[in-house]
Amino acid sequence: AERADLLPLLQFTLNQLFEARERRDHGGQLTFAAYRALGGLEGAVEKEAEAAFARLGATEQARLPRLLRELVAPAADNTRAAGRGAFDIRPVPLADAAYDEASARLVQALVDARILLSAGEGGQATVRLAHARVLDSWQRASRIVADNADFYRIRAEVEEQRRRWDAAGRRRDLLIGRGRPLAEAESIVRNFSGELPTATREFVRRSGR
Repeated sequence: AERADLLPLLQFTLNQLFEARERRDHGGQLTFAAYRALGGLEGAVEKEAEAAFARLGATEQARLPRLLRELVAPAADNTRAAGRGAFDIRPVPLADAAYDEASARLVQALVDARILLSAGEGGQATVRLAHARVLDSWQRASRIVADNADFYRIRAEVEEQRRRWDAAGRRRDLLIGRGRPLAEAESIVRNFSGELPTATREFVRRSGR
C-alpha cells in the first residue's frame, strides 16, 4: 500500500485473504496464490463487488446508477491536490438509499460484500461506500460515475447556491440566474426529480419563476 488512502483497500484485501486461508493444524496460512487469484489490492474489490452484483436480479441491478448518484460527490479541490480523483464518497440516510424493496436488496447485498458500510439505527441509519477506492477498483461503478459527471457537478453547484440563498435570508438576487446555470439546474430536476431533496427542487422552481 503505497499511500495512506490505500489502507482501507489493504484492510479489505486482508479480509479476503483470511477467508481464503489454507487451514493448518494450528491455525491457517495466507498464500500468494490466493492473493494472485484476487487480482491484488485492486482486483479484490472488483471481484467481490461483481460477485455480489451478479447474484441480484435485473430489477435490483437497475437501481445501481441511482445508488451511486446518491453516494458520490465531486471531490473538494484540496482533495484533488492531494492526488485523489475527481470524485469522493458521502454518507446518505439509509431511507434514501433503500427507497423501495429492490434498492433495499441491492444495498444489503453490497453491505454483506463490504462494498458499502452502514452505521446507526432507525431513522438515524446511514450508508456509504466502504472507501473512495471502490470508485477506481470496481470498473462497473467507475463507468457509471463517469457517465454521471455532469449530474454531480450541477447538483453540487445548485446545493451550494441554495445554502448561500438560505443563509442570506433568501434574497432574490441569490436565486439561480438565467441562461446556462438555470437550464442545467432545471435539467437535473426534470431528469432526476425523485433523487433530489424537496428544498433543492423548490429552489430551482423559484429561480425559474
